[in-house]
Amino acid sequence: MSEDRWTLLVMGGGDAPVRQYSVSRATVRAWAAALSSVVLLVLGLSGALLVEGDARLEAERLARENEVLTSELATMRDRVGSLESRVGSLSEEGNRFLTLAGIEPIDSEVLDVGVGGPGTNTPESHPLW
Repeated sequence: MSEDRWTLLVMGGGDAPVRQYSVSRATVRAWAAALSSVVLLVLGLSGALLVEGDARLEAERLARENEVLTSELATMRDRVGSLESRVGSLSEEGNRFLTLAGIEPIDSEVLDVGVGGPGTNTPESHPLW
């Protein structure tokens, strides 16, 4: 039983001799499989590098965004702190004006809950009114 063989003829130009190369079908298949494996390996590694590079770029972008947000948060905390101190000073000033007007200052527990509602002192109920 003869083995199937593939023959490749290489003809040069002019007076160059014709060269003949013959390989078995199994050898061609083995080379094709090896070449396919190498191509698939290169493609797989390239894909992995692209995914890793994309993840690295995304991580850098998120780190920059995190720095911006951290800076904005610090700014907002400073602004809230200054607002809290301003509200505190306005509350003290309001209590001084109430005392000067002869009105009883609002209790801090009432301020924590809110002002108003039934039973709240009105200017008409005060003896100086």
